[in-house]
Amino acid sequence: MAGERRNVTSVNRRLGGLGRQNFGTPVVLCLWVLCCLSALTATAVEIPLHEKDTDVLYLHAGLGGDAPTEFLFDTGSGYLVITEGQMDTLLRQGQAEYQRQIHAKLASGQLRRVAIYSIASLDLGAGCVLHNVEAAVLPGARRNILGMNVLKMVDSFSVSFNPSRLVLSGCQRQTIEKVASL
Repeated sequence: MAGERRNVTSVNRRLGGLGRQNFGTPVVLCLWVLCCLSALTATAVEIPLHEKDTDVLYLHAGLGGDAPTEFLFDTGSGYLVITEGQMDTLLRQGQAEYQRQIHAKLASGQLRRVAIYSIASLDLGAGCVLHNVEAAVLPGARRNILGMNVLKMVDSFSVSFNPSRLVLSGCQRQTIEKVASL
């Protein structure tokens, strides 16, 4: 018994004087915060998809705080692709920054050197805002494309039909990480 009492006293001293009755409160608080954060990251959001004349799916998303614009949903594209005009607007607003050049293989099989930029934010809707998203600018591109690099920023995704929608899990993780870094 005396040995146990000495061990408790030794532990209390190492913990900065926290008594036995107070030790549980910080642990419970930490567990509660972790549970809340994991519940937030597990929440799924649904983003409406729509079709045009074909079986191709589109969604609306906002770049750098701008009004939503249309994106082709393409899991065959490795990158978010935006038009030169859209990039010019983002650069003027200070919402994009040049990163590097890469060699990209296009759907036609052609290799092309393209510029990669970091976009401050991409608002997919339903409370899903991703930060520091890389985007490729293909000269002459006429449409924006939502590619796999965006989908890899969330925990998981699925596409559902009737109605068509993109379901993202863990989208809020990005927001939590952004807030934590402030």
